[in-house]
Amino acid sequence: MNSWTLETCSRLVEVAGDTLRPGGLELSEHLLGFGNFQANSRILDAGCGMGSTTRYLSRSGSLEAVGVDSSEAMLTTARRHSREATLVCAALEELPFGEASFDGIVCECVLSQTIVATVLAEFQRVLCVDGLLLVSDLYRRSAITESELETATGNRLATKGQTEKMLQDAGFTIEHWEDRTRDLRQLAIRLIMAPGPAGENLFGWRGPGNVCNENGTDMGCRYLGYYLLAARRVAR
Repeated sequence: MNSWTLETCSRLVEVAGDTLRPGGLELSEHLLGFGNFQANSRILDAGCGMGSTTRYLSRSGSLEAVGVDSSEAMLTTARRHSREATLVCAALEELPFGEASFDGIVCECVLSQTIVATVLAEFQRVLCVDGLLLVSDLYRRSAITESELETATGNRLATKGQTEKMLQDAGFTIEHWEDRTRDLRQLAIRLIMAPGPAGENLFGWRGPGNVCNENGTDMGCRYLGYYLLAARRVAR
C-alpha cells in the first residue's frame, strides 16, 4: 500500500470512511471479537492505513496498540487523529520488531497486496507462541474455471485452500474462517453508485493487484470473495 494516498483513493474514503475496506469498523469489531485478548495485551495493526483499527484498540483502555504501514501519507493522517497509539512506517515484509513482541496481530485487507509468504513468516516471528493472527482480505473463489481464469484480471489472488496452506506452512493453525463476500459486494455497489466515474471510485480499492477493470464489470470482480479468519501461532 505504499503508493496509496488520500488523493488516489479519495472516492473510497468518501464511501468507506477511514477504514478503507469492506465492512468498515463494524466488521473490524467482529473480527477482533475472536481475539478475546487479555488486559495489557500488545496488538499489532499490520497495514494500519489511516489508523481506524489502531485507534479502536487504543481506546479500549486495556490494550497496547501499535500500527505499522508502508505509506507515510496514510500515517500522517493517522497521527492527526490519534495520539495515544504508536505508529511506525515500515514494510510488512521487514517488520522492525523483535521476536515474540506481540500477543496478537490484526491485518485487514492488506495481506493479499504483499509478498504473502514473507509477511506470514514475519508475523510468525513477532507473535508470541499461542498468539492470534486475525485477517480479513480478498480471495479468489474456487468456482471459477481455468478458462475463465485466463481471461480474468487479478488472478494472483489465492483461493481459500491456498490461503489455508500458506498459513499452515508458516506455522499457524486456523481456528475460524468466515466468508464475508456480502460486505465486499455492498462496498462495490456503493462505490459504483457514488458520483464520478466508476473507475475512479474503484482505483484505491483495487490497488496494485488490479482486481477489477476500470468499469468494475470484469470477470475479476465476479470471482472475488472476501473472508475473515483467526489463526493461532503454534510452537515450532
